Amino acid sequence: MKAVIPIRPGKEQAALQWLQSVNVEGSDGLDAKYAAPAEELGRIRIRLGLAPDAAVTIKNAIEFLCIEVADKHAESTKVKSYPDTETDQENKVTSTPVQKVYEHGFYPLQGGFRVQPDAPNPDPNNTDKNFQVFDQWIEVLPTDQVVPVEVAYDPKTERQL
Repeated sequence: MKAVIPIRPGKEQAALQWLQSVNVEGSDGLDAKYAAPAEELGRIRIRLGLAPDAAVTIKNAIEFLCIEVADKHAESTKVKSYPDTETDQENKVTSTPVQKVYEHGFYPLQGGFRVQPDAPNPDPNNTDKNFQVFDQWIEVLPTDQVVPVEVAYDPKTERQL
């Protein structure tokens, strides 16, 4: 069985300890070597304070991920002024990075969708690495264009016939 359990911000390390306890899952495989690009392994070693030539385990990678998630959550709750390029203080709005797009309106196709957050961004008002504004074009069909279709399922496989 696979279960997805939400973890509250700041409780990432406690969740990792809980998963390693004997009565839950155990720690089989956590000491195995983590296979990743050398750049990622270097970032993990630096962040966890490991020796430059130390082997990075899966447990180290999970601990690094816990730290990254906690850092992004902390960054998402900091309030600052937007937009950065605005010179008139009367036009600046204070908000969190997650909510900044709603404060100055939403232009659905301006700037396009960014798939590389580490690449330089030409927009001076969208400089946050972790909270890049992206757009998505969505069209909602009128209900008279949706046609109901009768569906039957196989009782053994529970798949559509």
